[in-house]
Amino acid sequence: YNSRITASQTGNQQATGILSYYSGPKVYIYNSDMVVHQTGTGPALAIQADSGGDVQFVFSDLTVTANSYAYGFYFGQYDSNDSTGLIVGSKVSVKGSHSTNQVMGLIDWGDSGHANVTIRDSIITATNLTGNGVGIGNAFGSATKIFDSEITGVGTGAGKFGRAIKATSGTGPLYVQNSKITGTGNSSASGQGVYVPNGGNVTLLNNQISGSTKDLVIDAGGTVNSSFNTYTSLTNAGTLRNVSSDLTTGNFLVSGKIGIGTTSPWAQLSVNPNGISGPAFAIGSSTLTNFLVDNGGN
Repeated sequence: YNSRITASQTGNQQATGILSYYSGPKVYIYNSDMVVHQTGTGPALAIQADSGGDVQFVFSDLTVTANSYAYGFYFGQYDSNDSTGLIVGSKVSVKGSHSTNQVMGLIDWGDSGHANVTIRDSIITATNLTGNGVGIGNAFGSATKIFDSEITGVGTGAGKFGRAIKATSGTGPLYVQNSKITGTGNSSASGQGVYVPNGGNVTLLNNQISGSTKDLVIDAGGTVNSSFNTYTSLTNAGTLRNVSSDLTTGNFLVSGKIGIGTTSPWAQLSVNPNGISGPAFAIGSSTLTNFLVDNGGN
């Protein structure tokens, strides 16, 4: 509480700030400032929770720098025990330089579909000066939750990428709501706001999504459920289920199929009237009906 934590390392060893390991230990960091520096050739990992560890980082600042790859938060599942985390009202800045390994603000290795890490009202930025930078990623499809935050990934160099969100294979979904998502590519790198490869699953609600190359990229086998998000460029080889509205025209827009009374619509609009006593479809009112289809299809 109300403290400053500094971890420095030289040479080729990893600079580590805090390690929470095995079920039971809990690390709570409130209203504090944490700095992790690796000034030699080794990597930096600021906060690691593994094998059931638990970390809360609240109203605090984290700065990580390295001449190699670097991570802000690492939530692992060693011994098949998921670790848990809560990040609220905090600022995280991670900067490294590695042409092969990624620089990441946060990575969640939790089991597919498990919601163990939540981020709220926070700013997370990951910058790789010579390679790939990722703001937040989930390695096995964990259901990481992000609310009201700013997530930025910056990459540098031809053939490299900067991605704010990277959701890899698994059940998920990685969930992002009311957030600003920015992917930036410098020096010919590709900048992508959200990247969903084969098997990835993401739900996006009311976000501002931007990438210097593409705002949203979905590979074959990737799935995105998108509602009321703002983005302008898209590469979609997978599945995109999109709901949006146009405040100027008042239009409500849906991509894909709509089902009423069914979870498996086969037409653009599918109405299944089984088990109802009234009509399946009507235009007008109950006293002045212009068009009607009863529940028998007539």
